[in-house]
Amino acid sequence: MSDLLILENKDNDAYQMIFNSSKSLVKTLNDVTGLSKIIQNDEVIKEPLDLALMLDACIFEVQSMLDREDMHLEKRYPKTLLVEANRVTKDIYRNFLTNAIKYAAEGKKVIVEVEETLKNIEVKVIDFGQTIIGEDRKRIFERGKQLKNGFKRGSGLGLSIVAKIAKAHNGVVGVRENKPTGNVFYYRFPK
Repeated sequence: MSDLLILENKDNDAYQMIFNSSKSLVKTLNDVTGLSKIIQNDEVIKEPLDLALMLDACIFEVQSMLDREDMHLEKRYPKTLLVEANRVTKDIYRNFLTNAIKYAAEGKKVIVEVEETLKNIEVKVIDFGQTIIGEDRKRIFERGKQLKNGFKRGSGLGLSIVAKIAKAHNGVVGVRENKPTGNVFYYRFPK
């Protein structure tokens, strides 16, 4: 129906919003279906994707959160980077970004960086907030685990789902210290 409305009234902003929202909803439903297959350990269907466009879309989605926290985001990746992946990998980047904004806003800065080697691609979300230490770096990727010391704000499911998505892509996720303060959340996957 939104397609028909747009065809008859191309300049109507309200119809355009309905059209865009319905497209977004269908895409979300497809992503949820893909995510449920990954969680159930079904086969992951990969397709050619532009990683740079995917990262740009994630940044656009969280821009209002960045603005609200008065945080600056710096992009360090090429304008185009083709990879073979499932679109659900976008959830990894979105999760890393929203966590950096929620838990490291005091650092006032986030960097999204891509590092490419002959065998792997590593996407990093670097924050400048409170550093996650020791065993907590592994624990946060376990289902239902949350950190104490002011980090407990979510359900404890996001990073465990991220780990499952990475594993389904033969990749690995983790977090390491960003010196002098903060964290580097990364997703490394084979080319």
